[in-house]
Amino acid sequence: MQSDDDTKLYAVVAKELSISRRDEGLWTMAFALENGDERATKARYIRERVAFLKRNRNGGGRRDESSASPAAADVAPEVNIQKKVAPPARQIGQVSPWARFFARTIDLGVVTALVFSAGVAMELSLPSWTLGAWTAALLGFLVFGIALLAYEAISVSEFGTTIGKAVFGLRIKPEQGGILDAKSAFRRAFWVWASGNGCYLLFPGASILFWWRGHRILKTTGSTPWDKRVETTVEQGGIGSFRFLLGASLSIVMLVGILTIAAFNKRAFKKEQRMFSYEEALGTSAPRRSLSDEEAFGTAVPRRSLSDEEAFGTAVPRRGQ
Repeated sequence: MQSDDDTKLYAVVAKELSISRRDEGLWTMAFALENGDERATKARYIRERVAFLKRNRNGGGRRDESSASPAAADVAPEVNIQKKVAPPARQIGQVSPWARFFARTIDLGVVTALVFSAGVAMELSLPSWTLGAWTAALLGFLVFGIALLAYEAISVSEFGTTIGKAVFGLRIKPEQGGILDAKSAFRRAFWVWASGNGCYLLFPGASILFWWRGHRILKTTGSTPWDKRVETTVEQGGIGSFRFLLGASLSIVMLVGILTIAAFNKRAFKKEQRMFSYEEALGTSAPRRSLSDEEAFGTAVPRRSLSDEEAFGTAVPRRGQ
C-alpha cells in the first residue's frame, strides 16, 4: 500500500506532465526501454520520476543498482527544458485562404481590365456595330470566360503562378513536383471558374456563395475540389506583413473596380432592353403617318386659301369685272 508521501509525489509528477514539464533525459530512457510504446513510456516515466523525487527527499542522490535503471541515476533534478519543434514544411492546408482569395481577385481584376479595354476600343472603332441586349451580354460572357481561362492556363503552365499569386508568393505545382502541363493547367482553370466561382454568373451575389463554399471546404479538408481533380498543390513562400497588406489593399481596390464595371454593365443592359421593348412596341402599332410642317419644325405655318382651280382640280372660267 502506498504511503501518503508517495501519493503526493505522484500528484507532483501529474502536475508536471499537465504543464508539459518533464525530464527529457528520463523520458528518453523510458521511451527506449519500452520500445517506443507511448502509454508504457509514460507509465515508466511516472514510476521513475516518483522514485527519483523520493530519493531526493530522503537525501539520497543515487539509487543502488538493484532497484534503478542505470541511466536514471545520473539524471539532473528539476530539469525544465522546453521542447522546440521545427515548423513543418508549408503544405496546401497551411496556405492562407485569404492569400488565395486576394490573389484570385487581383487576377480577376487584370482580366477584367483587359476585356473592358478591348470592349471600349471596339465600341470606338466600330460605332455603327450594334447588337441586341441579350446578344451583347452573351458575347461578353463568352469573351470574358475565354480570356480568363487562357490567362490562367498560360501563366500557370509557363511560370507556375499568375500575377495575383506572385504577389502573395503562391505557386501551383503537380503533386509529384515540377510545373503543370498546359492541358492540366487549363483543366484546373476551368474547374476554378466553374466550381469555385460559378462561372461568375449573377456576379457578385452567386459568386459569393461559391467563395464561401470553397473557403469552408479548404478550411475543413485542407484542399479544394479543383486541386483534388487535377492533383495539384498550392505552395506559399514566406512574405512579410507589409507585402501581404499591400497585396490585400490592391485586391480590394480591384474588387471595387470590378463591382463598378459590373454595375455599369447591368445598367447598360437594362437600358438596352427598355429601348428594344419600346421600338418593338412601335413596330407592332399602326403605320406611322408623315409629319406635317408644323410637327416637323414645331411652328405653325400660315395656310393660304385654295383657289377654285386648286379646290376642284379644274379651270373655272372667270367672269369679267
